[in-house]
Amino acid sequence: MDDHTDSVMVALLPTESYWSLLDYPHLTLVFAGKVDDQPPYVHNELLKIANVIANYNSPFYAKVVGTDVFGEDESRVDVILIESSPRLLLMRTVLEDYNQSEHTEFKPHCTIGPVGSKKNNIPQFIKFNQIAVSWGNKRTGYQLR
Repeated sequence: MDDHTDSVMVALLPTESYWSLLDYPHLTLVFAGKVDDQPPYVHNELLKIANVIANYNSPFYAKVVGTDVFGEDESRVDVILIESSPRLLLMRTVLEDYNQSEHTEFKPHCTIGPVGSKKNNIPQFIKFNQIAVSWGNKRTGYQLR
């Protein structure tokens, strides 16, 4: 699970991940499609935007507002729902032009794992302290300041 080896995304990274079964727990700000479908300059653009976001945002706590199930059939996953905030919406807005997801509505969430993997120790808040650009197997992270 959690194979993004051919994908492009920008995501916030949590300081703790005991609640997730993923190797790379995150809150996706934008899914920008597949690496092979991107001109090379897009990678540099995303790196610049992520760096600006990191420089203008300090680490922060996001409120957990519940859990849900996303996806269909065998791709269904348990997720932690994150309360939308002006900070998250601004980050998403800055990256919106790169969105290639079939899901156009931004629903802040962090994936726990496959359906049925939700644990009883869901946090009330999740702290995020990094933003990362994933370009296939290559990840570049920036500390929120």
